[in-house]
Amino acid sequence: MDAKVWLAAWILACCVTGSPEGSSNSSTDLSRFSSAAAPATPQPCPAGCKCLLHQGVVDCSKAALTSGRTLGPLLGTGIILDLSKNFLVDFDCDELTNSDIVHLILDENRINHFFCQEKMPVLVKLSLKGNRLQHFDVSALNYFPMLKVLDLSDNKIHSFTGTMSPSTVNYLNVSGNRMADLKPHFFHHFGELRTLDLSNNGIYSLVSPSLFAKGRSLQHLNVSHNKINKILPEVFRGLRLNGTLNLGHNSLHHVPSAALRSAEFIAKLLLSANAFTHLDSRDLVGVRAEEIVISHQHRLKTVSSEAFANSGELRVLVLNHNPHLVFIHPEFARNLTMLRELRLDSNGLVALEEISRGKFPNLRTLDVTRNPFSCSCYNRWLYTSFDPLLNTSVTDCQHANASTSLFDSSAESMNLSVAEDAMECGAELYPMFPAHKHAFISEHASFQCSGFGNPEPEVSWSRRGSDPVSKNCSSTSTVCQRSDGKLVMKFLRVDDTGEYFCVARNPRGAATRTLSLTVDDVPVSLSATTIAARFVTLAWNGSSVLATTLLLEHADLSHRLILSHRLEVAPHLKTHSFTVQFLKPGQTYDFRLSVVSESASIPLATLRVRTREEGYTRLLGVRSDYLSVLVICVVASVASCTCILTCLIRSGKFAFRRLYFRVTGKSWDSASQRRLLNSTSTTSDVAFISISYNLPDTCFLISNEDMDDEDFPRM
Repeated sequence: MDAKVWLAAWILACCVTGSPEGSSNSSTDLSRFSSAAAPATPQPCPAGCKCLLHQGVVDCSKAALTSGRTLGPLLGTGIILDLSKNFLVDFDCDELTNSDIVHLILDENRINHFFCQEKMPVLVKLSLKGNRLQHFDVSALNYFPMLKVLDLSDNKIHSFTGTMSPSTVNYLNVSGNRMADLKPHFFHHFGELRTLDLSNNGIYSLVSPSLFAKGRSLQHLNVSHNKINKILPEVFRGLRLNGTLNLGHNSLHHVPSAALRSAEFIAKLLLSANAFTHLDSRDLVGVRAEEIVISHQHRLKTVSSEAFANSGELRVLVLNHNPHLVFIHPEFARNLTMLRELRLDSNGLVALEEISRGKFPNLRTLDVTRNPFSCSCYNRWLYTSFDPLLNTSVTDCQHANASTSLFDSSAESMNLSVAEDAMECGAELYPMFPAHKHAFISEHASFQCSGFGNPEPEVSWSRRGSDPVSKNCSSTSTVCQRSDGKLVMKFLRVDDTGEYFCVARNPRGAATRTLSLTVDDVPVSLSATTIAARFVTLAWNGSSVLATTLLLEHADLSHRLILSHRLEVAPHLKTHSFTVQFLKPGQTYDFRLSVVSESASIPLATLRVRTREEGYTRLLGVRSDYLSVLVICVVASVASCTCILTCLIRSGKFAFRRLYFRVTGKSWDSASQRRLLNSTSTTSDVAFISISYNLPDTCFLISNEDMDDEDFPRM
């Protein structure tokens, strides 16, 4: 009877503990009757943690934990486990005995290695932010089949190791690490990736055409706050970003036009805080973006004609907070029929061509506030002709170093000369070039000059004390003025130093702006490092400001024959050298080093050298004739070979002696030259030198010391 009761109790206990209500009082009361060992009881809340069991939250942050094993089994499913701000170092997810964790937070620990050999089938979010990871083994992701969010930001990661199967991750944050280079096929396994954050790394370039080739699901791509200065044309091919492409805060000197055109669509394109100086024509033509933001460009000065032309999908254009942006061409944005918002606030604009509904039929917002507009009739449209729906909010202007209300329509305050049927005002200049400019010889320079007024003024350049600059620019011209008012100066010389004036003139007046140009010489020292009878080696210091093409000329003292050598040098090297051969012994030569262009040259340094007499040269500071040098070389070679051969023989003998000693246990020097020969006698063997004798059984051995030469028969 007792056995039946025990059996019934055991069956009931197993059934109750295996049911979803296994934590009921019945299972607790009956568990003591089970003959099998009961599993570890889940803890309601680990020591040092705060738990919200009804929300599935176990907060073990700041609990001074050094291992996850101290937590023990956790109660419940769908757990959010926070282990941030502890002292975890080498973390193995096998330390967590509960596989029902949905969100695992390991932020701000000391983790430098992360391992996983046990599946966590319901883990959706893994955060390792602010640790000390230098490498991340992506093979650990194979154990998280449901992972959607992976945060690896603010570590020291510079590479990814291991292999992985296609991942379900759709949010990957690798910002704040040390990734200088992106592997070509790294993101191919993230086929479901929607957001990728690579900001605040040390990335220098995006040069792999296949980098995002399989990112068809990608919506947001952030590569801002890096050092990117180069983007290949095919990098974004096929991407359709319904979110944001952030290329801001990098070192781009030009808009990566070809790369941006290769993308199928970009909802929002951020190009802020780069190193743009000009937005040239067609820079953003053909870029299929709904919103473009170019702000905080501290070097941006001008926006050229048709920079944004024919961008039919563009709805929002932001060009603000560029303090040196002083000129926007009237035709900078042609055929933008869908443009609804144009923000040009907080720039350095002094004048702006009228923006009307005729150019932008769907425009609803225009912001041109906080610009130093000139009090010219050219800007009168800003407060007299604007559409009531447009937000211009311009209330003052700059005139004669003072601020004047644009709503004061008097001719005196607005610099206007108004006729009854027309409005005319004098010419003014955009501050498009600096007042002072320093340059070095062989460099090129250009200075844009444009004016505004009514009627439109003519622009001309001149130099103090010289005739006006020629307006006919050809391939051989060194200083000329282009039709758009730009002063072009090629291959600068020291003689180009001086003051240049840009003058804008119309029937109502003229305006002048001065450029002070200083061209500095580059100190180059030319010296002879080797002087022989028939050749001379010359060396000179390099400079990064010089052109890469140099001309080295030499002639004898009579200048009867002048020979030249065209040299292509690397500008980053500190020193350069060149050997001039086929010279005559005992002759004096003049050498001249020049920097050259297609049509001009600038001397840099000269040197006079006398070659040695016939049969002599200078080698390592010792004066010798060629035959002696040859003999010395042969003798030295023979001596070197002899020494090497001798050393090899001695080493071989020494090695053989060591081997002999190890095998026989005897020293080679003390060993006898005799060899042991077997005797036909069954009683004894005697060793002789190359001779053996059969001795009777009564013979005995005597030592060499006891024998005389007479004891041996004569051979």
